[in-house]
Amino acid sequence: MNIYIGGEGSAVGLKNLIYTTLNDQGYKVFDLSEKSTSEYGASYWVGKAVSEDDSSRGIVLCGNGFGAQHIVSLHKGIRSINCVSVSQAKSGRIINDANVLALGARLLNVSVALNILETFLNTEFASGLDEDKKSHLINSFERIESLREELSKQR
Repeated sequence: MNIYIGGEGSAVGLKNLIYTTLNDQGYKVFDLSEKSTSEYGASYWVGKAVSEDDSSRGIVLCGNGFGAQHIVSLHKGIRSINCVSVSQAKSGRIINDANVLALGARLLNVSVALNILETFLNTEFASGLDEDKKSHLINSFERIESLREELSKQR
């Protein structure tokens, strides 16, 4: 699996640690931070790379994770999660098939960040887990939208 990583200025230390850790574990890691000098440019390039490489994962980092997550999500096919706990990473993979992890370097200590990363990389998507529930939800949302339209016509 290819892993694309990019970190903004406030997250360089954690990004470098994650890069080294993943390399030491035998992952094929590409640091895209150097591709751009603009703020959140690395997140843009990670999103582009992951959107073009279906079997890959991405990791983006900034101070709180929100800006990086926003930019990476601009690309079609990106399902990103911003995590501060292992349970978020696990559910994001199992339920949402997240392919990009956003981390806030100012919010996490190193051991928590590495545990989140490990969970993100080693948890599989539970394909078909709740297809009936998802179908029911979609139908419910469509019905709600239909009712809203009817109500707005009556006003």
